[in-house]
Amino acid sequence: MNFNARQISPPKYWQQFEDLCLSIFRNVWGDPTAQKNGRSGQTQHGTDLWGAAAYDKGAFHGVQCKGKDLGLGASVTESELRGEVDKANKFSPKLSHWILVTTAPKDAAIEAIAREITEEHKASGLFPVQVFGWEDLQSLIAKYPDVIQEYYPEHAPPKVSPSALVDVIEAKKATAKDLEDYGRRLKEPPTVPLLAAAPGELVGENLIAELSAANDVLLLGRSGLGKSFHLEHYRRRCFELDEIPILLHAGHYGGDLNWAIHKAIGPYTPLTPAELLDAARRADKRLVLIVDDWNKCAEASQGDLSNDLASFQLRYGTRIAVASQQRPPQPFFTKFKGIELAPCERSKKPRSSHFTLPPKERVLSVDFRKHSRPHLTSVLPAAFATADSFPLRDGNSTTTTREYDYRVPQRDQQPGNWRG
Repeated sequence: MNFNARQISPPKYWQQFEDLCLSIFRNVWGDPTAQKNGRSGQTQHGTDLWGAAAYDKGAFHGVQCKGKDLGLGASVTESELRGEVDKANKFSPKLSHWILVTTAPKDAAIEAIAREITEEHKASGLFPVQVFGWEDLQSLIAKYPDVIQEYYPEHAPPKVSPSALVDVIEAKKATAKDLEDYGRRLKEPPTVPLLAAAPGELVGENLIAELSAANDVLLLGRSGLGKSFHLEHYRRRCFELDEIPILLHAGHYGGDLNWAIHKAIGPYTPLTPAELLDAARRADKRLVLIVDDWNKCAEASQGDLSNDLASFQLRYGTRIAVASQQRPPQPFFTKFKGIELAPCERSKKPRSSHFTLPPKERVLSVDFRKHSRPHLTSVLPAAFATADSFPLRDGNSTTTTREYDYRVPQRDQQPGNWRG
């Protein structure tokens, strides 16, 4: 909180108040040699402090300090002010400016009298007069950290040593590198490119734009419409939007959101969930929590998961995108924008999908009775391994082994563009 916004009490003792005022006006005048006028008991001519104001070509300025008992509601009276001004007129050499400062609150009436005296002085070539209440002094104190540190150390900002400052800078560098590595690993291996979309069609870039634009979204639709496929593309796109994504599967939630997030980010970063969240905060990047397969979360756990998501969002200011086959009934989701996916028209569905390859190619036949998907990902190109469903060309649908042909490049060749 800003010092000026705090409830700060003035010093209890007159001597402390005078010392505080001297420190303030040494800063205001830009004169570190400003000093008290004599000692207690000596004639001071209505001036406790004096100094040469750098902003007034070194002209002498004076300050009179008046402590007031706030408990009695005391304030500076007109007779007090005029009496002190008369004394200050005898200060030698002649003052260029004079201020009466007090621990009493600001008082519009006494400030008006000070302006009247200033007008009276103009005719005689004398100094202008001002009255500063405690609020005015606190505003001045707030401008000078050294004064706060000396008189109100409990309200001073923490000091940072040079070595600690270096540590902070290095920590920020490490943070940027950690996030860069996280983003790079998320984009490996390359995934199947998005399909081209006609205007208004909720697929491809059109759907990614919808996911990016909304605050919190529910991506709804039956299985096989590409929810997971588009969420994966959206996750990769988040880095271009200056956001840090976490994509977790609702089926991995077992009552502990931290564990589910740890499982989600584990393959991409050595950071713990707390460290990743702190890194994002340090880099001033917004978090996006992407939850896929809501319907695969155990029904008995869905209420707890929605509550955990609400708490997570409240604490970290996170955007949330959830994919589900139907809208979840939990109240948390009522504020979410729903995006309904529909099957493509049969006339728009691709008849086949394939890679465009260099001339040399070979055909790999896979018996699905012998090989599971994890094994396939070890023998097929990276693009196949990251797809939600494998692009297949039916080699012989009437055979009992249901063989499918995968056209893949030789080891020394790179896949071309994916078309669908």
